[in-house]
Order: sequence, then structure tokens, then C-alpha cells
Amino acid sequence: MNSKNIIEQDLKAQLNVLLGNITKVVDDFNIQVLVQETFSISRFTSSNDVEDFLKNFSERIIKSKASIYLYAFDCASADDSKLLADLFLEYREQEKKKNKSDKHALCATNAATSEDSNTLYVGKSEGNILGRIEDHIGFDMGHKSTWALKLYHWMNKDIAKYVKLTLTIYEIKSTEKIEAHHKVALRLLEESLRAIKKPRLGR
Repeated sequence: MNSKNIIEQDLKAQLNVLLGNITKVVDDFNIQVLVQETFSISRFTSSNDVEDFLKNFSERIIKSKASIYLYAFDCASADDSKLLADLFLEYREQEKKKNKSDKHALCATNAATSEDSNTLYVGKSEGNILGRIEDHIGFDMGHKSTWALKLYHWMNKDIAKYVKLTLTIYEIKSTEKIEAHHKVALRLLEESLRAIKKPRLGR
């Protein structure tokens, strides 16, 4: 048997081991809806308003003790999510015209979205989920290099600021220590949620 065939067999054998580990990990995962909060950007007139919003569910996050979360921003209808996605695209085009030092990192659009999708965005956070949601609200914009929706800066006008968004946070817990194959499984979980919801924004 030549070395090419040996390498091929080794790779396939290792892949089967990894897939087996991933299946075990997925079976072990406990996935629960931890937070479901509906809001509009019009409620945020200062950074204190952002803090108050986060306080609505910060205690649940702390008590959860989960280290990994999936989350989604959903609209009440597909028309609303399309309106917001179009506004986001306009804002992103405006950002592209700025000097590099003034530009803010903004998420991509999703080519795999569906016209009847009411989901704006799906994401994953390993650790500081409250900080990640704050980045997405974007009242203070935060670091220019942080990829996020930065909702406040393009939704806070006309009818868009009254469009209702529902933030859903899913906690993911495992009885086992997070290993490399857990990371792969988590990426697949995020992709699975994206495949189900077909968000308009995000990679």
C-alpha cells in the first residue's frame, strides 16, 4: 500500500473518530431558551437605557453559569426584517465611503436567507454574552474593529426605530469539559440555527 492510500485511510479513520465524538457531544448538550426580550430602538436614549435593558435578564445570565450561548434577533414579520436589512445595507455603504480609521466593522449579509424569513441575525457567544448584546445594540458604538450589528446607528430614524425586535438567548450546557470536538459541535449548532432561521444578516 502506498503512502497516499495510508494517509487517506488515516484521515478518514480520524474523521470518523471526530464525528463519533461530535455525536456524543451533541447528545450531551442541554439547550434551553434562557432569555426572550422584545424591544425597539426608540427605548434607548442614553447608555443608562442600555444598562437597564441588560439588567432585565443579567441575573438569569449570571445564575445560568453557562459559558456558551446562541442568540437571535427576530422581527414580528418578514416585511419588518426586510426593511431593517435594507436600512443596514444603506448604512454599510455609507461606512465604506469613510476613511479606514473612521470605519466601523459591520456584519455581512447572508446569501442563504429566505424572503419569508423574519430573523435579522443569529450569533454565538463564548463568555460575555451581555457585552456581545451591548455591542449589537451599539449605542456607544464600542470598538471600531468589533464586528456587530450596531443597531442604534442605523435603526434610530423614521419608522425603523419603532420596529419591534425580539432577542432570544439560548444557553448551552455540557456535563463534560469543553474540548476541541465540542468547539466543532458548537459551530455546527450555530450553523444549524442559521439554517433553520435563515437570518438576513450575518456570514
